Amino acid sequence: NYDNHIYEFRWSGNSWSKVDVGSGGYDMEGVAVGAGRNDAVNRVYGANGDGHIYEFSWSGSSWSKVDVGSSSSLFQRVTVGVGRNDGVTRVYGANGDSHVYEFSWSGSWSKVDIGLGSGGVRMYGVTVGVGRNDGVTRVYGASLDHHIYEFNWTGSWSQVDLGFGGDQMYEIARAHV
Repeated sequence: NYDNHIYEFRWSGNSWSKVDVGSGGYDMEGVAVGAGRNDAVNRVYGANGDGHIYEFSWSGSSWSKVDVGSSSSLFQRVTVGVGRNDGVTRVYGANGDSHVYEFSWSGSWSKVDIGLGSGGVRMYGVTVGVGRNDGVTRVYGASLDHHIYEFNWTGSWSQVDLGFGGDQMYEIARAHV
């Protein structure tokens, strides 16, 4: 939400209610849900315009917030997945500095730069999926430089430019099978 908050809408069986999950330092640009700490507990992840990704956890009675990591520019989108094909779930963020970052939990959060688009423009969308239909999970980024990028882990990150559209690429989707 552009008012800096993430909201949860709950259905009670006959009506909806709105709960404020939490906020960041600026506009919430993207949101994802998943077990980013690789512990089978789903949490909410927010990509924030203040250059941070935030993690929101439900205790049973209230929401708490943890700063996952930051960059020098705003985070546009966030996703959760097993991008390295190693069975470990991580958090991935598309950043305004044209990079895609990977955040891993191992008692604390660490950040790895997995690659960037060309032209120094915003990396806007990010997802994790099996784009080649070969059983190998990869990370994909959509960039305002008009291109879609594929990031593949083989002991280090490599990158392939998949091509370009007629204009800026804002989002990229994966099929849930």
